[in-house]
Formats: sequence, C-alpha cells, structure tokens
Amino acid sequence: VYTLLNYLKFFLDIEIIYTDHMGYKKTNKIWKKIARRSYYYINSKLYSKGINKIICVSNFVKSKYSEAYGIDPDKMCVIYNGINVNRFKKDLEINVVDSKDGVTHRPVVTTVGLRRDKGSHYLMRIAPSIIRDFPNVVFMFVGEGECKDYLKALAIREKITENVIFTGNLKDIKPIYELSSCVAIFSDCEEAFCFVAAEAMATKTNIIAFDSGAIKEVVFDKSQLIPKNCYSLSENIRRILENNNELSLELMRKHVIKNFSLTTCVKNYVALYEHLLNSTISLDEFH
Repeated sequence: VYTLLNYLKFFLDIEIIYTDHMGYKKTNKIWKKIARRSYYYINSKLYSKGINKIICVSNFVKSKYSEAYGIDPDKMCVIYNGINVNRFKKDLEINVVDSKDGVTHRPVVTTVGLRRDKGSHYLMRIAPSIIRDFPNVVFMFVGEGECKDYLKALAIREKITENVIFTGNLKDIKPIYELSSCVAIFSDCEEAFCFVAAEAMATKTNIIAFDSGAIKEVVFDKSQLIPKNCYSLSENIRRILENNNELSLELMRKHVIKNFSLTTCVKNYVALYEHLLNSTISLDEFH
C-alpha cells in the first residue's frame, strides 16, 4: 500500500485511504520472516506519511502489521467486508440434489476454488471413508484451479465418481448453498476474510472451516472451527450428516446480517469518509 503517490497529500488537498484485504501464507523459515518484516517496515517508513487511513477488512489483517511486520497500527482501522444478505437467503427447502440418482442427502460443498492453497485435496482425501458410511452423499467441487485434473484423477482412482460433482465456474453460487447441508472451508493460507463463510451462513447453511486467519472472526460459533487435519474434517462432516447440528441456522443468519451485511459495511465507510472530511472530529474511534 506504500507508493510515491502518497506524497501527493502534501501538494494537493486530498485524503488518501487504502483498503488492505490480503491474507498471507505463514512461513516457518527465519530468513523469510526477516525479509518480510524488513521489506514492509522500510516501505512503511518511506511512503506512509501521506496516508490518512488504512482500512483492514478484519482484525487479523490489522494485527499482522504490528505482529509480523513491526508497523505502527495507529493509522489503521477495521471495517469488515459486506455481502448482500437479501440475495443470500434461503428461498427453498431443498433436500434432493438429483432425484434421478436417488440422492437423499444434501451435499457437502467446497466453494473456495480448486487451487492448492484453498485445500480442496483435503476433502477428496476423506471422501471415500465418508461415502462408505453415507452412500448417497455428494461432494461438490465448485470453481476452477490447477488442482482440478488431480482431483478428478483421485475420484477415478478411488471409484467415487458417482458421488463427486465438478461444477466449474458458476455465475450464481446461491443455488449451491441452498442445496448444501454443509460448506467446508479448508484454506492452507491465512485468510484476510472469508466471503464463502458469510454467504453460506446467510443462506442458513452450516459451515466447518480450518482455523485460518480471520475466519474465526466470521464464524457464528467456535464449534465451526476445526484443526487443520483430515481427521477433524471427517468427524465434523459426519456429525453434520448425522443431523447432530445444534446450531440455530436462523441465529447464524442474524449473525451475518448484524456484522457482515453490505449495508453495515457501506455505513462504516461513509462514516469514515465524513470524519476525514471534517477536520474537527477525531479519527481515534476508527482504530
């Protein structure tokens, strides 16, 4: 977010605001940690003078600056991303994926893409064992990515192609949420936010997610967070398929409406802009 353009602040009557919505992949290598910290710290000293505010889309994004990069967070504030909750709401009670195949369970769905860092391979690894106990379950892999051919090959090798659907890219993801009994989110990187989690919960669809980055700020209940391993993923999918879910789907939707609606997001942005344009009001509350 640091560029020479920030110095325009000192020559023109403008306010400069950046929005940071980037997650990152953790590293255990000391030299990488030092390199990252040095790069961001030096750049912040060189180019941050003209910035009025850096909007972070989660507390996780804000904290990474001070904890991982050693940058003073005084100019930062948190405004969560927002979704259209009127669009993402359940209109139909759908219990059948495809009647001609006799599927009676709604599918477990991954809607986070088929890139390796999105963790689609975790779901494919545990699919055969779940299918043995729930023969009618369907696993939907939504989107595209470099892992698609690999995942298809695994499905063929494990002889589970009748239980696996690859949808490709979709113009409208809402019908997939409506069909789902569970949306599984298993990112290997540290997420800055998680639109999939918010959208699914707004549609009254339960989620389970690896504890990654800001996802803990988005989920309705801590029970929706699981450790990053196949055993936890498998056990929690089984729990949901067995209808042992004790969470209120209605309260889940209300949680999203309260915290992550597009209306709330826009109001927070407008409030920040108004404060920036009114020099008599302190910006401290936007930390």
